[in-house]
Amino acid sequence: MSSSDDDRSRQYSLTGHAVAVLAASEPVAHEDWRGYTFRQLDAAAGAVKGTAFRAFKRHRAALREGEDYLWLDGVAHPALREALLARGLLYPAVANITLISPDVSARLLSGRGFPGAGAGEGKA
Repeated sequence: MSSSDDDRSRQYSLTGHAVAVLAASEPVAHEDWRGYTFRQLDAAAGAVKGTAFRAFKRHRAALREGEDYLWLDGVAHPALREALLARGLLYPAVANITLISPDVSARLLSGRGFPGAGAGEGKA
């Protein structure tokens, strides 16, 4: 990653405006789960592709699958993947689906820390 990409990633959580933009958009529903895709988070923040994913990766150790995020195999859920692609909610090259809970999405966008994050990992 270049230093300019890293700078953009660190600046991901600039304002509460991005949180408001995301709150106005519809989360993706899957069974009894609701969450946002990385593409939705990038769009809400006005960030380049991959920014939300990198922020998520920095905090992944403090997050719980099934509670903070839901990972779905794209091969096992082809109808959902195709529907999200058709709605422009997934990047075309993405094989699998990750849905980030509304709370974690807001934390990533606002820069609030995560409980259990190690040193240097508390802010997006």
